[in-house]
Amino acid sequence: MKKKYSFISLLSLLIFGSFVLFSGCSETEEPDPVVEEKKALYMEFTLDGVKYRSEILEENLIPGTGFERITDNTPGLNTLIYNFFDYSISMLYQNKCGTGEGKDCVNFIVFMNESLKVGSYPSIFTNSLEVNGTQYLSRYIGPEINPKPADLPLSMVVTKFDVTTQIVEGTMSGQFYKQNDPSLKVHSFQVKFRINIFKG
Repeated sequence: MKKKYSFISLLSLLIFGSFVLFSGCSETEEPDPVVEEKKALYMEFTLDGVKYRSEILEENLIPGTGFERITDNTPGLNTLIYNFFDYSISMLYQNKCGTGEGKDCVNFIVFMNESLKVGSYPSIFTNSLEVNGTQYLSRYIGPEINPKPADLPLSMVVTKFDVTTQIVEGTMSGQFYKQNDPSLKVHSFQVKFRINIFKG
């Protein structure tokens, strides 16, 4: 008789323990909602290890363009576009820049000698990169040095070219000299971008 009561006590203890264990997990609990990142055109880059970003939220774009709408649907000064006809990539953010996150002042135009498509471009050209008022050049301009320092490389990989959605995405990497810096320090440069295809 004693054994029978011990078995029943043990069984009751196991059932009670299971109830306590599983009652803490409510079936009505819902997972945390996924926060959807707002879509934007952007230029996100590091220059000598420092991170920068210039973006235009899609909701602030003039429809079908890479121009930011300021007021009354008129173009703003900020553009993130690939020009389909002259093969240039323009990433300009100069209107009210430097006033908040995603608003670093940038002036960067890349010139191509062929039409853009998905693929690698081992050598592309730019006159300069201007970030928050400081100019960087691929060609050394400073006190005369002999031999003259070599021009620095800039390359690009296009990962998406979608004419239907009018979006270009890709990366760039290269190096720059700082303007009027006689030290010849080379500043490394890596970019990720998402811009509009402009067909005129």
